[in-house]
Amino acid sequence: MYKRLDEETARKNRGYHEKDDAYRIVYDTLDWVSYDTHDLSPEEIWTEANSIIEELRATPDKEWKAGKLYTQLMRRYDSFMAHDKAPIEPRSEEQRKTTTTLVLYATIWMLILDKKVEKKEDHPYYPLINTILLQINDFPLFDKMLAKTKQDEEFYEKITTHEIQPRDYLVDGAKLFMYTKKELPVQRKYEIDAEIRDSIIDDRPKVVVEKLRLLQKESKEIAIPRGNIQTLCKYLNERYGTNMKPNSFSVAVDTYFSEIK
Repeated sequence: MYKRLDEETARKNRGYHEKDDAYRIVYDTLDWVSYDTHDLSPEEIWTEANSIIEELRATPDKEWKAGKLYTQLMRRYDSFMAHDKAPIEPRSEEQRKTTTTLVLYATIWMLILDKKVEKKEDHPYYPLINTILLQINDFPLFDKMLAKTKQDEEFYEKITTHEIQPRDYLVDGAKLFMYTKKELPVQRKYEIDAEIRDSIIDDRPKVVVEKLRLLQKESKEIAIPRGNIQTLCKYLNERYGTNMKPNSFSVAVDTYFSEIK
């Protein structure tokens, strides 16, 4: 049985997790699946994954322990109990599989992002990662989850204003990177950038312009070009990896240029 986090604990945990580059990179994937399946929140998933890392860290035979995780978690998530001790909610096998997969998926990315290597086989935790991966790679959404996280990782590395520092969870445990006050707003800038990218893809020009204004306000060091629609489209396409056409939101952009002069 899993007891859900109360709102205050979830808020505090979310504040801790948001200081972690790995959490920021995997967040959208966890949020997408958990929202669509009415599962644990991203902060609950990451908290559970942190607990698994702590268990692995304390276990001499980590691969043996990793091989038992799926079965153990399936039992743990057989029911949910609200933090206020409301009636226990029994869960189906499909629901338990989803929760187990999300938690192990987060665990894998904690391990992957510990080290930067050219070939996966060179990763010091490759055997451990592979042991966990083989237990969840038949999950129906797994390939889409993996593709989205990889895309978000590339995007995050492109737009972040600080150097991403690998964390060795198995050595340092749940110890968090503490960014300076200057670096903390990167999470908000990342969110705005993600909203702009999604709005370009979804062809929502007014939202793109609105978020551009907000990005300029929040991130004065980001130089968004002025001049004409073609120049701006080129900048946005290079920054967000999109293929936006100048005529797709000409009126909205004309308004944008007139307001920033």
